[in-house]
Amino acid sequence: MTKNYILLCFGLFMALSASSQVYVPVAFSQAPLLLANAGIDVLICSGDTATLGGNPAGSGGTPAFTYFWSTPSSITASNISNPGGFPSATSSYILTVTDSRGCTAFDTIVVSVEACTGIHDVSFPFAVALFPNPNDGNFTIHFEGIGSLIPVSVTITNTIGQVVEKREITPFSGPRNEIFNLQFSRGTYMVEIVSGKTREIQKIVIR
Repeated sequence: MTKNYILLCFGLFMALSASSQVYVPVAFSQAPLLLANAGIDVLICSGDTATLGGNPAGSGGTPAFTYFWSTPSSITASNISNPGGFPSATSSYILTVTDSRGCTAFDTIVVSVEACTGIHDVSFPFAVALFPNPNDGNFTIHFEGIGSLIPVSVTITNTIGQVVEKREITPFSGPRNEIFNLQFSRGTYMVEIVSGKTREIQKIVIR
């Protein structure tokens, strides 16, 4: 009896003849979906560099992968998984990941750029500076001047308004450094300094 075998995508062989049909289950594996991960949108200060790409930047599919970033003019390398991006203005970077079978996946990261100047308000009885900015969660608020006769409060909130740190500074005279060592996720945070009826807000970036 002559038999012809046809492979079906549903995982079965069909054996055909004039008088019979036989279905034979066949185990086969399919490569997982190829994914590209350009990383989380980030805010940097002008002149700084952001690391692009997730960890990993490509997954699934059939390794090995090749990478291409669509904005080579402000990037350290356009053909690696985790280059540095240093735009002069807010920019989008598109990552294309290609696997060994020629399948492709895409993802985009937005790098926002701001001046990131320090805090200063002449209405305070002291000058205030926050540094470094950006930072890794370790930074200093420096109070310079005659000091404060009333407590000073420092409140730090995330981008959705949640209070992540609150500190009361007792009255002081002369210069003072208030040191912060915070274990925060990278991103943008707002620092609010209040002394009496005077209020100042500054944005910081944790990388």
